[in-house]
Amino acid sequence: CEACHGPGGEHADRKQPRPGHAPIVNFGGATASSVQAQNEVCMDCHQGDVTLAWTGSVHERNDTACASCHRFAGQGMGIGPDLTGSVNRYTLRDMLENIIEPSKVISDQYGSTHFTMNDGSEIIGRLGTEEDGVAHVMTNPFSPDSNVDVKLANVKTQKPYPVSSMPPGLVYPLNPDELSDLIAYIYSAGDPEHAYFTKASYQPEMEGAKALFNGTDLSGWKGDPKLWSVKDGIIYGTTIGNKLKANTFLVWDGEVDDFHLSFEAKCTGNNSGMMYRSQWLNEADHRLRGYQADIHPNPPYVAMLYAEQLDKRGIVARRGQKVEVGTDGKPKVVGKTCEVTPVKTDEWQTYEIICRGNHMIHKLNGEVAVDIIDNHPNKQLKGLIGMQLHAGPAMECWLRNVRLKEL
Repeated sequence: CEACHGPGGEHADRKQPRPGHAPIVNFGGATASSVQAQNEVCMDCHQGDVTLAWTGSVHERNDTACASCHRFAGQGMGIGPDLTGSVNRYTLRDMLENIIEPSKVISDQYGSTHFTMNDGSEIIGRLGTEEDGVAHVMTNPFSPDSNVDVKLANVKTQKPYPVSSMPPGLVYPLNPDELSDLIAYIYSAGDPEHAYFTKASYQPEMEGAKALFNGTDLSGWKGDPKLWSVKDGIIYGTTIGNKLKANTFLVWDGEVDDFHLSFEAKCTGNNSGMMYRSQWLNEADHRLRGYQADIHPNPPYVAMLYAEQLDKRGIVARRGQKVEVGTDGKPKVVGKTCEVTPVKTDEWQTYEIICRGNHMIHKLNGEVAVDIIDNHPNKQLKGLIGMQLHAGPAMECWLRNVRLKEL
């Protein structure tokens, strides 16, 4: 607490302790009060869910923020690590752990040292320079004038202090959107044109859905590692430099029957699509056969239902069509779902696939694109999910925010 508050902070002005609370003690490294005794006074109020007591606190009133301690894009303070290049130093998990539990791993550069003196007193602070047998110790990172000169001859023990000067759990007061914005801002190095800040205009509400992509690696997915990777927290696939003889897929490791799937995607160079209720055609080459929601630059083909390698069915329903497939396997257009307008498939769009029994719906940015009742003798009712890289001209595709709700 003293690392930020200095000698007692505003707490020292409290003339009478609150009923049932211990009185203030002398704070600081030069006092006879032990660190434990000092911390007990602070933790008498600040514990459990109110450890930070952020809302309405002196921290909030004084607009204490990340930049109060850290530098970012050339601005802020140098008390903690510079956050500008965080994406090159930390995984997303590491970043969140560092924020939530800053004492779990403390850099030698920013850690404090715990001195126990021969007279029993204790001093804690960041060790600066040493000269002529004297160590200069900064006991308050916010006050350069708080240096204490420690005569090394009077030091009984000296060891790294296991508690970071950064308070734990600073993200707890944030709601999910605020936390997402914070991490995106850090990882993008403040670039407003970064992919983290370009989002599809429509985001479906899917209570109880699970994320199929962890934002870090391709755990839970199967695909050719020469073609698929994760870049800047986004699934990236490309055939540039790897000419394909046949379509190939990045396949999620799980089967589903009735479900609601939502994802954001874009592609360039060729068309792509999301397979569902699919089966392995050639697992070694990551090839599938089944239904596909197309990602195609031709307006009638965007979000259409295409039967990939499935009984030569081909296009089952174009965008804008409501279709019933008879028991004879023939599709019949029985209605209209939407106007067919141009779509920039090389920009982020939100796609949805909703399946219940033989009823399948594809949505594009919240609008129903195709609505199909499939009575085909060989209709697919359960299977795999997979993103396509198409054979032919070299292409790239990007995939993010993949969410699945089983119905």
